Amino acid sequence: MPPRRTSLALLAHLCVSLAAAASYSVVDYGAVADGRTDCAGAFLRAWAAACGAEGEGPAAVVVPAGEFLVSRARFSGPCRSGAVGVNIAGTVLAPVPYAGVQLWIVFQNVYGVSVVGGTLDGRGQAYWACRRAGGGSSCPASTRVSTSFSFRKRASREIIHEPK
Repeated sequence: MPPRRTSLALLAHLCVSLAAAASYSVVDYGAVADGRTDCAGAFLRAWAAACGAEGEGPAAVVVPAGEFLVSRARFSGPCRSGAVGVNIAGTVLAPVPYAGVQLWIVFQNVYGVSVVGGTLDGRGQAYWACRRAGGGSSCPASTRVSTSFSFRKRASREIIHEPK
């Protein structure tokens, strides 16, 4: 096949694959985009549906525009659907105060997960400002990490983001 036809065929295949991917909106599972209602259960139900989906293409958990409060969530695998995407158009908010939440969002034993778009807002501005000012133990409580990825071979990588 000439190079141009190969590129067009590849593009067509990609479009069909993306269209065939099953998507699971957190709103369909009860999430409310008001920034106050805890949507952790809805996020976990949407994840369970996407992770348990059978089919050829990847499944996607969709977080539409708006602000979604998630107290804490552990997204576990392995998944039947293979790759699972979390497509965020809005903002996922951490609880304030943290009230004992050690790990906010955890992806555990999943393969091929992707998290794209939107914002994961750990709401740590007050904590980091106090730490930079030398407040030490008088600083407000925070989570140890905002997002954690745990890989199948028992290795783990934690992502910590400190705003500048």
